[in-house]
Amino acid sequence: MTSIPLPLAEADLPWIDLEGEDYLSDPGGVFDAARCRSPIVKTVRGYEVIAYDTIRKMVLDPKLDSVGTAFYRDAGGSDAIVEYALNGMLPIIQNPRHDRIRKVLQRGFTLPRINGLRPVMRSVANRLIDRCLGREMADLVADFSHRYPLEVLCALIGVPEGDVAQFGAWTVELGRLAQFPLQPHVPHIDAALTGLYAYCKRLIQKRRAEPRDDFVSDMIAAQVEGERLTEAELLGALVNFLFAGHDTTRYQFGWLIQLLMENRDQWDRLRADPSLAAGAVEEALRLQPSLHVFLRRVIEDATYGAVVLPAGTSLILNSFAANRDPAIFPDPERFDIGRANANRHLTFSYGTHLCLGQALARAEMAEALQVFVQRFPGLKAAGQPEIAGGLSFMRGAERLPISLNG
Repeated sequence: MTSIPLPLAEADLPWIDLEGEDYLSDPGGVFDAARCRSPIVKTVRGYEVIAYDTIRKMVLDPKLDSVGTAFYRDAGGSDAIVEYALNGMLPIIQNPRHDRIRKVLQRGFTLPRINGLRPVMRSVANRLIDRCLGREMADLVADFSHRYPLEVLCALIGVPEGDVAQFGAWTVELGRLAQFPLQPHVPHIDAALTGLYAYCKRLIQKRRAEPRDDFVSDMIAAQVEGERLTEAELLGALVNFLFAGHDTTRYQFGWLIQLLMENRDQWDRLRADPSLAAGAVEEALRLQPSLHVFLRRVIEDATYGAVVLPAGTSLILNSFAANRDPAIFPDPERFDIGRANANRHLTFSYGTHLCLGQALARAEMAEALQVFVQRFPGLKAAGQPEIAGGLSFMRGAERLPISLNG
C-alpha cells in the first residue's frame, strides 16, 4: 500500500545533532542510519538532504532554484554581503540570471587556458617547496596550501605576485560567510569585501585600458561581443572568483594530504604510480569535501518520497553525506585512490550548477600532489591537524604539521 505524502511540517523526519558526540565521532554512520528512514533530515541549520539520488534530482528539478539573497538577509547579513550575494555569488543567484552570467564566465575557464597553466602550477609548487628545504618540519597550510592557489589565481588573472598576501587576508576573511550563525562575523566580512571590491574595480579599469591574455580581459571582451554582464555582475564575479578559488582549494589540498598520511598504503600506491594523482584528488573530494553543502529554495510545491515540500522552503543539499551514500559508493568510509567512480561525487554540485572552477581546482591539486610525491616521498604527518570548531559549510585544517623527510 502506497503511503500518502505528508506536508513537510508534519513529516516525521530524523533529527541529526551536528554537534553531538555520535555525529562528531561517526558522521557517516549517523547519516547512514538517518538515510534509511528519509532522504531529508532536520538539523539546527534547517532541512538537509542527505541521499545522493535525491540531491541529483533536486539540482535538475525546475521546481527548485538557487536560494537568492534571502538566505543572507535572513541570516542577518549586511547590505555589503547581500550585494555580493546578488551579483557575485553564482551558486546562489537565481535563474534566468544564473544561466546568463554563467555563460559569460565560462569564457574564462576553457580547458586550453587551464591546461596551459599546468607548468605555472608546477613552478609555483616547486618554488614554495624550495623555501622549506633544509627543514625537517613544515606547516602544510602556512608554508604551502595557503599561498599556492592564490599564486595560480594571480597568474590566471594577471596580477602582481606582490599582491598575493593582501588577497590571502581578504579571501580567508570571506570564508566566514560559511559560518553558522553568521552575524558575529559580519564586520570581518564587510571589511574584506570593501578591500576586494576596491582592488577588483581598479583591476577592471586597467584591463579596459590595456587588455591582456587573461581572465579579466576575457570577461571585458565578452561585454562587447553580445553576452553582457552588468558592471555590478562583472565586479562581483571577479571578487567571487578570487574568494572561491582560494579558500576551498586551500582547505581541500589539506584534506588530500591528510587522508594520504592517514592511509599510508594509499600514499605508497601513489609513490609507485604517480599517474594515480588525479584519482587521489577525486577520492579526497568525495570523502572530505572542503565545501560540503549547497543551497536550494523550492519555488513550486514539489513531492519527494513521502514528503511534500511547499514553495518557499529552503533546503541544504549535503554533499558530504551524499558522497558517503553506500548505494553509490561501496564501502564509502574507505579512502581508495583507485575507486572507479570517485569522480561521481557531488562536491562541485551537478548539471548546470556544476562549479565553474572545478577543472582549475582539480588541475591545481593534481599538479601539486605530483610535485609533493616527487620531492618528498617520505612525507609524514608530524602532529594533529588544527581544524576550527563550530558549525560551518566549509571545513579544513588551519594548521597541518608535516615531516618532510619521514
